Amino acid sequence: MFRGTGIASPGGLFGGRLVYRQPDRGFRTAVDSLALLCFVDSLALHPTSVCDVGCGSGFLALCCALLFPDAKVTGVEISELRAQAAEQNVQANGLAGRVRVLRADVRDPASTEGARFDLVLSNPPFTPLGRGPLPKDSETAVARFETSLDMEAFVEAATSILAPD
Repeated sequence: MFRGTGIASPGGLFGGRLVYRQPDRGFRTAVDSLALLCFVDSLALHPTSVCDVGCGSGFLALCCALLFPDAKVTGVEISELRAQAAEQNVQANGLAGRVRVLRADVRDPASTEGARFDLVLSNPPFTPLGRGPLPKDSETAVARFETSLDMEAFVEAATSILAPD
């Protein structure tokens, strides 16, 4: 059901420090997630709490656990299939004590169980509806297009879980 393809090679990433698998079909984690990760790394932050909003199969959440070894990391994902894959990746990497996956809609105030985070990041769906054909696979459509919320609502939801300065 889950396999390693593309950047998700079975041999792992970062010298084998990260094993990452994703569902056989649908959206594939791509190089834009690596670019975002490089940008976050360049900020020289030291968060104690991180949230990956719309974490999919958990790639950014897992990488943040490696980048920020003292941080607790939460991934929030609306798709049951992707949240399940993220949880399996957390277990496969021995990160259950530091990374948790919540299956929830980030627009729901209870989605993070009241937690606030020093760092909130995401690789959200950023294509407005009507700007190209929707993929036939519904999971891919939700991951790439603003099917259920637009960018403004997404940013508002992500901002609402940031810890105050």
